[in-house]
Amino acid sequence: MKKFLFITLVFCALSGFLPVAAQDPMVDLPWLPTRDTTGLRTLRVYRVDTLTGERKLAWTEDYDRHGFLADSLDSLTYDAQGRLTEYVRRNTTYVPDNIPRLIESWRCRITYDANGTVQRIENVYPDQDSSQVTYELVSHKVHPKYGLIEYSFRRSGTYEDYIDTVFFRREYDAQGHLLHEEFNSTIGFEYDNVYDIRYYYDASGRRSAYRGYYYECSDSMDYVYDAQGVLTGMKGLFYDLGMEADVVVRCRPDGTRIEAWEYWREYVDDPEGPSGFKLSDDAAVYHMRYDERGALVYQKDPSGIMEYERVYW
Repeated sequence: MKKFLFITLVFCALSGFLPVAAQDPMVDLPWLPTRDTTGLRTLRVYRVDTLTGERKLAWTEDYDRHGFLADSLDSLTYDAQGRLTEYVRRNTTYVPDNIPRLIESWRCRITYDANGTVQRIENVYPDQDSSQVTYELVSHKVHPKYGLIEYSFRRSGTYEDYIDTVFFRREYDAQGHLLHEEFNSTIGFEYDNVYDIRYYYDASGRRSAYRGYYYECSDSMDYVYDAQGVLTGMKGLFYDLGMEADVVVRCRPDGTRIEAWEYWREYVDDPEGPSGFKLSDDAAVYHMRYDERGALVYQKDPSGIMEYERVYW
């Protein structure tokens, strides 16, 4: 079973009603360093023994004040406007003689125009025969009210047998409602990052539903309001390559999530009985809880329990 449902689903639906890309379209460009937009300083991830309750630290991540993942071995450079201009990642290698050595594995340089729009991204990989890949902005559109609403990039580099392109666009109606958002990134021949989402609204102008497609997955979600018209959650269906899940989300009026459940089924082709979606063997229920900022702090699934301890700036 794929386990990125809520990376995709919540990423696209619940952060103040807007996908992350709609708030800052450049945040998730696939060739930029990992960036957090919640004010995270440190993330500690624990595995929890379901029998004893003992917590064991699985990994730790540290972020700088600009939101970029910043390991102690890495170095980050910013311009006077606080924009990242260079990122250098370093790793420890034990090859070839089992003696630890610090090596530079990735250097990313970013240039901007006068308005702060990314114009060029240059990635160099010294530990891969100094291969180099450059992404250049081909076109973009900026709306006077909604900011960057469209862009496309072109790739060139060492390995010309790979074809990388990116296209992003979002559309609004006359009332300022986000109606449609799409992102299409083809990286090489083995990875596609695609989403296409359409949003719907009721007579009062409240978002009532969205329908999304993500590469080989899709979901259909409806917003739930109480008698006073305050948002209380979402309900819907997610499909992923022969599996589907009922999804229930409890959230705050501003759209930040509080708790969520996934109830998974897999498609069974039964020659001796009716075929269709049935409870999967490993399935069943995924349960997530979130902090006051809507960030994941607890997840229970068939593989066990993970807890996420977050420290903010």
